[in-house]
Amino acid sequence: MSALRREFNISELQKEVAQLRANVNSQTDREALEAEVKELRQNIVSPKSKGIYRNSQIHFLMWLLKNERSILPNEFVSQADVSPNKRKFIKSYLNRAPEQPPLTFQELEASLVMVWIASLRKKDGERPSLSTYKSHRAGLFNLFRSYEKTMSRELETELAAYYLALKRAAATLVASGVGKVKIGKDPLPSTLFKFLCTALLLDLSRESIFARTFMILAWNLMSRSKNTFNVHLNHMEWKEDSLQINFFLANEK
Repeated sequence: MSALRREFNISELQKEVAQLRANVNSQTDREALEAEVKELRQNIVSPKSKGIYRNSQIHFLMWLLKNERSILPNEFVSQADVSPNKRKFIKSYLNRAPEQPPLTFQELEASLVMVWIASLRKKDGERPSLSTYKSHRAGLFNLFRSYEKTMSRELETELAAYYLALKRAAATLVASGVGKVKIGKDPLPSTLFKFLCTALLLDLSRESIFARTFMILAWNLMSRSKNTFNVHLNHMEWKEDSLQINFFLANEK
């Protein structure tokens, strides 16, 4: 009887151990999946755009600290007041997202955002370009997303209306001779392109051979140097008598 009881107990113990292992594996798998989802969420925005948005968010929060503290949490304000470098503090504080939001999102109004937008100036005292204004709005959307908050329909609609008026005002200023008509960089003239290709062709160094090939490839693809740099062999294929290169890009919204 004791032998049977012992065998039964060992069998039950083995079942319990197997169940515990299954639970541990299940928990480990769950944690791994959650970590993967968190990483995916962090990769919604490219590193370059994330840097632009982060600078905009820091600028906005510093402006709120100076002009409108009522929508900022007490903990954030008290820590910012004793910090010798507020910009550095805010940057490290934003790295805690989605925990410890730096502002009370539900109290943020479109009129307050637009007062901040209207206060922006470049180093020379001129107003920023319309593209800069759009970057700041995108930075605000990204701030909501980083803290897993949903922007209210009312706030989103009011911001869109304000920005439409801002766009018209900027166009009126440009039409009257204030500000730049052209936006962005000037294209490389074909004459300069031919001159550079000829100069590189006459130089037999490996660097010049690579530079000429790279420049011709970017010219024919009509792409930025960064996109040309990221071309791999598996992106290339022959299409009849032409070399076809496929780009894999994701638009951010």
